[in-house]
Amino acid sequence: MATQILQAKSAHELRDVLELRYDILTDSGQKLGKSTQFTRRVIDHLDVYPDTFNFVAYQKGKSVGCLRSVVFNANDDFINLVFDFRETASNIDGTSCLLDMLAVKAAFSDPRSLFKFLIKMALNVLAHKGIDNAFFVCPKPVIEIVESLGFRRLKDPYYSDVLRQDVCPVAVSVTDFFTQLTASITDKEILRFQEVFYYTIFEPGEVMVIQGEKGSTAYLIEEGDVDVVLLKGEELISISSIGAGQMIGEIAMVTNETRTASLIAKSPTTCISFDRQDFMRLMYDQPHRSIDIFKIFSKRLSESNKKLAELKR
Repeated sequence: MATQILQAKSAHELRDVLELRYDILTDSGQKLGKSTQFTRRVIDHLDVYPDTFNFVAYQKGKSVGCLRSVVFNANDDFINLVFDFRETASNIDGTSCLLDMLAVKAAFSDPRSLFKFLIKMALNVLAHKGIDNAFFVCPKPVIEIVESLGFRRLKDPYYSDVLRQDVCPVAVSVTDFFTQLTASITDKEILRFQEVFYYTIFEPGEVMVIQGEKGSTAYLIEEGDVDVVLLKGEELISISSIGAGQMIGEIAMVTNETRTASLIAKSPTTCISFDRQDFMRLMYDQPHRSIDIFKIFSKRLSESNKKLAELKR
């Protein structure tokens, strides 16, 4: 079943983040025999910082994971309570963020994948916000995941002996991450609108788009393979396969026309997603950008019509 990962902006989404933290900490507290004070510590003063970003993952409308990022202030004793990044921060240029308060429900079918894409969603937003670096105190069982995203391990004299067995401090260049993320994207013009992006994860065999239905979402495939299928009579015919870096469904999203084909995930597939309502809101709030949007989708519509004509032949 599809899982959506987005930046929590509304009061409803932020409430879901706090409830998820509470549920997970309560379960952990009961197992560890912790006090009620520990189990109720789901919000702290970082949550009300103006530069705090929360991210939440939904499956069937229920929150299953969340992650917080806060702009790093080397003089904040609270941020340095778990791990002191001040020496590292003094050796790098630009603004940095601290990733923390990661929570994933144990019942989720693939928690490692969810963990990975919560981190990626956070770094994508931080890149758009102009953040240069990100720190993270990483649980050691998933260190290879963050290293695959470009994080490097840190050696810092302030590293706590108490935590040494369980976590590893890491850092990443957000700029380098975003450059690597976008390297395979064919239609790079769409990156001008990354503030409306969110992630969607599809499992193998899951139907992403149904032929004949009206579509409101477009997908930019980041990982995986998608089968393009046409319904002829009662027969399903596979006509092509789409891979990483390609965009799908954007014409129907803009025109509100019906989908011309069905799309089925052939393997675990992760997409950068964007919805019509977000584009419409963007054009309403910033009408000068509507020209850029129409230029991009006019180009895509022309290319799609050519491909469709070729397929008909």
